[in-house]
Amino acid sequence: MGKSSRKKKIQSQDFQKVKLKLGKRKAPAANHTDTSFKSKAIVVTEQNLRTNRGDELTNARNLTLQDLIFQLKHYNPSVRRDAVYGLTELVTSHPTVLPNNLSTAINAVVRLFLDEEPVIRKHVREFCRAHLGALPVASLAPFYPVILAYTCSAMTHIEEDIRVDGLRILNVWTESNPGFMPQYKQRILPIYMDLLRTDTQAKSAGLGSMPALNHIASLQSQHWSPSVRVEIMASLLLFLQAVTTTAKDATKDTYDPANLEVVFWFLDDAWLRKSVFSPVGQSAATTIDVTAQSVPLGPALVSPSAQSVWLNGQGAPFAYLNLFGESTGTAQPESTATLPIDGVIAASETAPSHHILAQLYPFLLATWFEACPLVFVPGKFKTNSPQLAALHLVIQILRVLWRDTHQDRAQMLRKDGELFQMLRHCMVYFPFGQDVTRTTDPATAAILQDMNAAICELVALFMLSAPESGKVLTLGASQSSDAGPDVSPWVDTILHYILTYLGAPAEISSCQSEQSQRAKKLARLPGDRTLYFDLESFVTVLPAIWGLQCSLPLGQTEALYQALLAYDKASRAQSPNKHVVVEYLARLLEIQMTEQMPVGPALTSGSATLASAELWLLTLPKLLWELKSTNLTLSTTIIRTLTLAVQRLVPRLQPNFIGQLQLLLVPFFRVVVPTKGAMFGPFIHLPSDAQKRLIELLYYCPPLDAKLRDAVAACAQGKRLTLVWPARSQIWCVW
Repeated sequence: MGKSSRKKKIQSQDFQKVKLKLGKRKAPAANHTDTSFKSKAIVVTEQNLRTNRGDELTNARNLTLQDLIFQLKHYNPSVRRDAVYGLTELVTSHPTVLPNNLSTAINAVVRLFLDEEPVIRKHVREFCRAHLGALPVASLAPFYPVILAYTCSAMTHIEEDIRVDGLRILNVWTESNPGFMPQYKQRILPIYMDLLRTDTQAKSAGLGSMPALNHIASLQSQHWSPSVRVEIMASLLLFLQAVTTTAKDATKDTYDPANLEVVFWFLDDAWLRKSVFSPVGQSAATTIDVTAQSVPLGPALVSPSAQSVWLNGQGAPFAYLNLFGESTGTAQPESTATLPIDGVIAASETAPSHHILAQLYPFLLATWFEACPLVFVPGKFKTNSPQLAALHLVIQILRVLWRDTHQDRAQMLRKDGELFQMLRHCMVYFPFGQDVTRTTDPATAAILQDMNAAICELVALFMLSAPESGKVLTLGASQSSDAGPDVSPWVDTILHYILTYLGAPAEISSCQSEQSQRAKKLARLPGDRTLYFDLESFVTVLPAIWGLQCSLPLGQTEALYQALLAYDKASRAQSPNKHVVVEYLARLLEIQMTEQMPVGPALTSGSATLASAELWLLTLPKLLWELKSTNLTLSTTIIRTLTLAVQRLVPRLQPNFIGQLQLLLVPFFRVVVPTKGAMFGPFIHLPSDAQKRLIELLYYCPPLDAKLRDAVAACAQGKRLTLVWPARSQIWCVW
């Protein structure tokens, strides 16, 4: 009985129904398959270092340009940073990669101008400076619209640090290719105005015809720190130097012996550039025989009456000025009939720089008022401060803009004009650094000297724009209401400041006015440094010297002329300062010898100025010997000046001037040393053109001294030259 019941119970379990209970999960079926597992594949990435790239150019990590371009777009900042490093390494190792893939590289790099990571933006800027900026202008030109579009986007970004980095990137393009900046001036200048605007209620406005840009960044966040504001102003100055039409910034004039027209921009009139050394006609002095054909030996020194023909048989553009005694039928243009003959100013349209200055003037004036009390505190002068740098930049910006508009007389002579009003505030502290008794910082001393030189130049712009040179700005003269603002109180201070730094003797630089005594305090500045202008400051102050010589009475111009001679004497023969001062004195002497320009003291017979000029001319042969062949530009200037002086000044000079000049020229050809015998001078090392000019100088110095004749004959034999000496001691060279 019990056995059968147990078997029945076991058999019934196989088909027993499971009862569902409320709130309980349904049990899985007996044949249920668990599918909750997941499968994962193990992927082993390919090692780039062991990959054979074939002929593709790669960096140290075996990454090609396409790999790096792809990583530049990665979401991870570390990957983007490493990609910039790799791109720099690739371009440095393989310089041909960038020119061959320029479009791809630029489109990838410019996006990083707006990157959120400062390190990435910094290295991108360094890459652009080192590689993109070094490319030829023609290669980069098609991409400038894209490059500057991203640059402007960075300059107007909502983040301040990106805006500042955008300025730094713009500096890269301005420094590398400044010629492209003028065509983008209308787009970039309004951005600078927005960056410099501090008034939160100001409305966005354009520059004249320039389109206004909407404020992208909040103006309330633009309260820049002093150092950042100085950086913005420095960037603006660099940009203005590139977009102004003159492109002649004296603050950083590069000394180039072959291109001195940039230094003497204020003497850029056509008659002076062509000078009296017009290459018209054949030389009356020397000819050279080459393959049985007679050709001119060099540019001829022609008489003033021969200057009526200039180019293509037409009268010179300056013919109506009658500078050289021309007789032409061309009447003087009506628009320039009232202009003075100052050799500098000509009628022109109002330059756009004047409108730029009108927009910048409130900011410049506010910066000046804010920084001056913090810098020029008696007994507490601050060196290396952002405020001093800001003041320096204010003056530099003024100088660049007004150099570009120095021909606009009406704007310059307005009593309510920006330049006059700004100078009125600047002259309160001039000369800058007068209360500093000693400073050991050369950088601060250089800044103060450049600021003083710039103020001298800005005041000189008034002088060069005077309606009647020599009357409006004469010291102590009364000014009429129509003659423009009276700047004569400033002239005395500037004059004695220049005389002091040119190294004029005490009796020359003596002054009586209280304001001028402040300039003489600089004799104690800065510390133990030699009291002479350095090259940059001297180049900057040259326009002021020219303006003073054009406008001051005879006594002051004579003192200034003597100071220039003292500065020339103190300068070393091989120094750039010597080159500039000799070039200026030579050009000034050329103007005076034409007797058509009332510049400086007249070279009349028996005058002290003529005696000083004669002594200076007799120092030029020694300088010519010291230069040898190291500075051919200056050597050519010396030969040219001596030739013109012999042509035009001999009747007014001492009777023995020609004899002294010939004796001083003998060592330049040959010298006899007791221990070594006869030795040739620097003449044999000069190029043929310079030799021809020097031989031409001798043509105008008859009769030749026996020593000079023998020295030239010895050089002629050594150089395979045959000299023919006619009865009148004229020279012809036959090669």
